[in-house]
Parts: sequence; C-alpha cells; structure tokens
Amino acid sequence: MPVGFTLVELLVVISIIAILASLGLPAIARTRDKGQSSKCVSNLKSLHTASILFAQDYNGLLPMGKTNATSPDFNDQWHRNILPYIKEGSEASNFATLKLKTFLCPSDKTPYGSGTLSYSMNALLGEKRLANLANTVIFIGDSTNSYKLSPATAGDQSLPRHGKLRNVIFSDGHVEALEKLPSYATNKALWDPSYSP
Repeated sequence: MPVGFTLVELLVVISIIAILASLGLPAIARTRDKGQSSKCVSNLKSLHTASILFAQDYNGLLPMGKTNATSPDFNDQWHRNILPYIKEGSEASNFATLKLKTFLCPSDKTPYGSGTLSYSMNALLGEKRLANLANTVIFIGDSTNSYKLSPATAGDQSLPRHGKLRNVIFSDGHVEALEKLPSYATNKALWDPSYSP
C-alpha cells in the first residue's frame, strides 16, 4: 500500500508553516530596521568626522559658514564642503551626480536634494569655529527638506525614520535616538554654541 499524505495532513502542515512565518516576519522586519538605524548612525559619525577634518583645514571654521572663508569654493551647503573628505578627489559641483550612501539614511524613502541627502546640519553653526562648540550642541540630524536644520522649525523638518525615533549626532560625536528634537525655546544650549544663561 503506497504511503502518502492525506489532504487534511497537508493542510495542517501548510497552516503550521503559515503560523511560523507570521511569527517570524515581524522579527525579521525589526532586525532590518535596527540594521538601517545602525547604518544611519554610522553615516552620521562619518559626516561628523568629515566636518571636523574640514574645520581643521579651514582655520577652525565649520562647513556651514561662508563669510570668513579662505577658499573660493567654500559655500553655505555644508554637504558640498565636506564632500572631498567623504570621497577623495570629489568636487563640490559633482555632489548631485555622486549620490553617495554616506549622505543617505537607509530608512529614508524620499531623500531631498534630488535624492541625494537625508541629513541637515544645525543652522546656528554657520560661521562658528570648532573650538567654540560645547559638547552638547546638536550637530547633524535626520531631516526631511532642508540643508540646514533650523531650531525654530526642527520639529517639522525631522521625521522619525527609525520606528518612533530620529538619529541626531552632537558636536562631541555621540549619537542619540530622539522621539522629537528639543525645542529651541526651552533648550537653547542644545542648539546655539554661543548661548550662555
């Protein structure tokens, strides 16, 4: 007599496989999200390091500033200024064509700047010197639609890309995942390096 499965047995096996798959898929999604958040943190650290290297080469000026620049190609688009520190030999004018992954959060489905940028630098760092930064000033963070993260509209510019959190790197190089960016009105010291109570 041939040995085989009955229809009921096949349906039970298929049901068990479906239940196991439904239990496993959320865990896989969470693992993927954590991996994307880790890559975002790595990107922020790379951008921070490139900004520090830029400042060392430009008499301490951060890449936001423009007025006191010593180089004719120094402009107010920080991401263009640090491009050569991310990809050696790159020119600022080639930023849009390169679409480097360092400037893109893997969780960002709609990067701005023609799909080239997911992060913004604190707008209050313009023309500031590296030596004048406090260790807790917001430096660069997940952002949606601007090259500069303005403290007045930061809540509108920064959407949570990592679950309910957004990644922000501070001037001392540490990264925090925040539910929302702190308000400038109640946390001036976190935004403005020249603020003193």
